[in-house]
Amino acid sequence: MRALLWAAVFVVGCKGKGSTPATGSASGSGSTPVAVVVDAASAAPPVDATAAPAATLLFDDKPEDATLALAFGKAPKLPAISADGTRVADFHSDSTGPMPVQPVLVAIRALGGGKAEELELVDLALAGAAEEEWSSKPPSDAVKKTLRDRGAAILKRLDGFQSLVPVEVPVDSSGDPQPAKIGDLTFKAAGADDESLTLTLADAKGRVVRHTKVESYGEGSGDSACTFRPMFDRVFLDQANTKLYISVGFHWRDDCGAPLQRYSVWGLPTAEEDELAKLVAAQFDTSVDVDKLFATDAQLVNGSDVATDSIPYTIKAGNERYTGHEDANLEISRSRDGQTAWASLTTKLSILPQNEKGRDDPWRASSVLARTPAGWRIAATTWTAPRANAAVNKDAKAGRLPSLAAFTADPGDATLRAAFAKLATDGLDGDAASAELVAIGSGPGERTTTGATFAKGWNAGWKGKTTITSSIARLAPSGTTGWVAANVELSKGSYKIPFHVFAVFDKTQAGAWSLVHVHFSI
Repeated sequence: MRALLWAAVFVVGCKGKGSTPATGSASGSGSTPVAVVVDAASAAPPVDATAAPAATLLFDDKPEDATLALAFGKAPKLPAISADGTRVADFHSDSTGPMPVQPVLVAIRALGGGKAEELELVDLALAGAAEEEWSSKPPSDAVKKTLRDRGAAILKRLDGFQSLVPVEVPVDSSGDPQPAKIGDLTFKAAGADDESLTLTLADAKGRVVRHTKVESYGEGSGDSACTFRPMFDRVFLDQANTKLYISVGFHWRDDCGAPLQRYSVWGLPTAEEDELAKLVAAQFDTSVDVDKLFATDAQLVNGSDVATDSIPYTIKAGNERYTGHEDANLEISRSRDGQTAWASLTTKLSILPQNEKGRDDPWRASSVLARTPAGWRIAATTWTAPRANAAVNKDAKAGRLPSLAAFTADPGDATLRAAFAKLATDGLDGDAASAELVAIGSGPGERTTTGATFAKGWNAGWKGKTTITSSIARLAPSGTTGWVAANVELSKGSYKIPFHVFAVFDKTQAGAWSLVHVHFSI
């Protein structure tokens, strides 16, 4: 097969800490905060997912809490996930101290955090009027009716939600979480001087298959500055044993206000994911038959060029020789209909130049995969190398970043291109964005996860400041997943930065295009 030689495409992306927008990012896209960094090094044996009844809202027949018993009789087991998997409902209290009866509400919010929809069950006035615990002295009939009415309204709002199943995590004498078994997998949560929290999932051989690091973050400045330090809260499985939901809380001062819990969501490794992971990584393997990797009409998105007749499978430039690669940071998500998938991979390519010692070059790949009669194949892919943000900004200010050539290929699907254009003008709704969205950034290790997190940075740094100069779009065979390759210019006031963008969309249940992955480059 003819090898296609091509130049490195540099990514410009996002840095940040906690939920606070980053400052001083070279590319100007650093307003995207990085709340979690996922490092899925390899796939693990599947967790046993034997046939189970359809997921639904579960109930506690005899709740110990008197408030829940009075309001619901059979109390809903929370947290619970909405039918579309984007929002979580959980009990929450606004209490700041001991009270005979605690105020209670149900908060519904996007998995990545953000403003919650609050459904009050016991408000502060109702709680403050109680002289004793309701288990000792039941409230009046009028209060009971209020609780029942509010309970009924909450249950109506939770229609379609699916209760999560708690995973028992042992603690030591100090209350610190210890390793917890989940099938053949082991979950661990470890803090580092209250500044960060590292969450890992390892397989039976001890290989880390999921990794998330949650950093502390700050708000305000001077005497009013507040620091929020992460702490492990709880971990849950969905009822089908396919996803893990890790609830993370924060330590804070009373005068800073309490942040709501946030969730990291991991798809549990499956046998199919193992197949997809090998397929994605094999792009960089010179010994693999490329016809078993790529669809016959697969596209390499390389800047403004979209190759359809040849896919590179060797890394070669001048007199440099490719000698192998080491994979890390692999994340795979599947479409709602199961016919397509998209993946992002960070890898180190070993290059051996003449008369020099070997070196490891970091690269990133973003790929769309599709089921075919021959099995899973890569339908589209883009490979980029990282570059320091400071160098990008310096070159842009000096006018050393040339204008991007327009795409010459067929523009393709108009609805997809319109969906991308809408991001530039209207921004991204963080509450509705995919909880599993991954955005690839420019510097080494830059990787933003969750749609809510990415939306904050996009809306702050890109919305209304981005001009699309050229774009094309393509559909996967299923028609429910597609990708857009676009040339854009990001205005930085006195200068502009030209970008290539590779964006993957999947259709929602309502048939609308939803952004599920994005990869920036220059």
